[in-house]
Amino acid sequence: MENKIQSFITQNNLLEPHGKVLVGLSGGADSVALILVLKSLGYNVVAAHCNFHLRGEESNRDESFVRKLCDREKIELQVVDFQTENYAQEHKISIEMAARELRYTYFRKIMDSLSIPTLAVAHHQDDQAETMFINLVRGTGIHGIRGMLPKNGDVIRPFLCVTKNEILNYLKSRGQDFVLDSTNLLNEYKRNKIRSEVIPVLKELNPSIIQTLSQTMSRFREVELLYEERVREICKDLILDENYELGSSPLLLKRTESTTNFPGAKSVWFEILSLYGFNEAQVSDYLNLPLYASGKVFYSDKWSLLVDRETVRITPVISDDSKCVYINQSDKYISFDEAMIEINSIHKEEYRILEKEPNIALFDLEKLHFPLLLRRVQQGDKFVPFGMERKKLVSDFLTDLKVPLWDKKRQLVLCSADGDIIWVVGRRISGLHALDSSTSKIFRLKFLQQ
Repeated sequence: MENKIQSFITQNNLLEPHGKVLVGLSGGADSVALILVLKSLGYNVVAAHCNFHLRGEESNRDESFVRKLCDREKIELQVVDFQTENYAQEHKISIEMAARELRYTYFRKIMDSLSIPTLAVAHHQDDQAETMFINLVRGTGIHGIRGMLPKNGDVIRPFLCVTKNEILNYLKSRGQDFVLDSTNLLNEYKRNKIRSEVIPVLKELNPSIIQTLSQTMSRFREVELLYEERVREICKDLILDENYELGSSPLLLKRTESTTNFPGAKSVWFEILSLYGFNEAQVSDYLNLPLYASGKVFYSDKWSLLVDRETVRITPVISDDSKCVYINQSDKYISFDEAMIEINSIHKEEYRILEKEPNIALFDLEKLHFPLLLRRVQQGDKFVPFGMERKKLVSDFLTDLKVPLWDKKRQLVLCSADGDIIWVVGRRISGLHALDSSTSKIFRLKFLQQ
């Protein structure tokens, strides 16, 4: 089995020869076999054990077993205790999720402190089969059918080339015992139910079902590569931004007949939009909109998708529309999210040339009531644009300027202490607060960025 695993490691470029690797060691058969195999193959292994204190004396038994094993094999061991139930209650998550978060956070801490580049986990072919069925039950695409990857970032799975029986036979051949987690025998978790009830039935139909499924998933990994290559090609015609990072930056997309109505359009859009937290139902609703629809907004937890005729803009959700920043006469700079405004007061006679750029606002200081207030535009906001005599809805003013919908929603306005809007930031000031022949002191604001 060791030769088989070494070939798999080399083929998938999982480890450098004699490389340093952290192994999560629970004391169960899989992790015990993994650390012994890697040590036998000449890799520099460090073990990490988490005592989650979920099973009374069993948890302490596991820790004691791991300590004795590492002492005998002269393997460096790191051990940590967790109060997992308390953590789960505090964070309102399941025990399984709590254990996972605690475990991987601890592993990362060890890797950082000991300069270990790789974490090895003991998932094997039986785990792969169970994962595929779990994904199928939930509903999945190619990614779910191809299962776990041999290498995902700095996490490797050297045992994806062997079955559970091969692992048990290896341990038996070495005379190596291991501990048994009693929770693995319970059917209260979905994975355990598939393991103890579904897989045995399939083995009656095909005794080699685990290897068969493993081969099938390998073929799907090849299909996935071809699929991703084609999606990338389509994205080049879909994405209008020059600089972007899918899933973590705002995105401008083209919305035309050719980009929303072609074979596989839903799959391509889902590949992009799912990275921003949008679900399949939302993608379907979006694609069913009339071509020149405008103003429809979809929300995920952190992102909004705004449809504006032939374009789609994905931007971070503004978490608090009531957020505001106060500006006092003595302030020099203020910031609002990604925006910054430079502030200064100038005597009129010292101001030789009046600046007329839209990102600069010049006010008669005596006409202002402090503190000023900077906020997002709200429905019903009105102001008297410079050059006009009557109030106008800010939304209508922005429409006249052909401002895209997504920019309308993020528009900043500056208000006087009496509530009057004195500046639609970066676009136009209010005529009621502008300079005139009697102005003696100018209050100048410069909108620096957004």
